[in-house]
Amino acid sequence: MNSEIHPELLSARVICQQIVPISTMSLWRWVRDGKFPAPVKICNRNYWRRSDIEAWLSERSYACGEAA
Repeated sequence: MNSEIHPELLSARVICQQIVPISTMSLWRWVRDGKFPAPVKICNRNYWRRSDIEAWLSERSYACGEAA
């Protein structure tokens, strides 16, 4: 089964393996602490909007002085 139900929705596994190199436990800690966008719940599963993750990455890049 594909880990993405829709190209604009990302699972925790996809985020941790392809976008942010952290463990799923760290991902959930970041969500709890407000350091990472909250997921949306669909059919009792958690997914993140790709647009939310891209915005979060842009904010981090800007805060680090990497934005053009």
